[in-house]
Amino acid sequence: MSDKNERKIKLLEEVRGEVMSEINKNNAELDKLRHSEELFFEKVMELEINFKNIKVIDKKLHSLRYA
Repeated sequence: MSDKNERKIKLLEEVRGEVMSEINKNNAELDKLRHSEELFFEKVMELEINFKNIKVIDKKLHSLRYA
């Protein structure tokens, strides 16, 4: 694997960790917000976006690892 791909993988893994951290934080907030429907759905939307981002990152990591 080239150094360029190694750097990309490291960066994507860092970003993935940050997004997963945000997902975990949002999940914890959701538990607290279940009584507030508007805020609840706002957090659900954030989670959906973050899960989509994780899928994109995972696909890029996979393609870089096996390039």
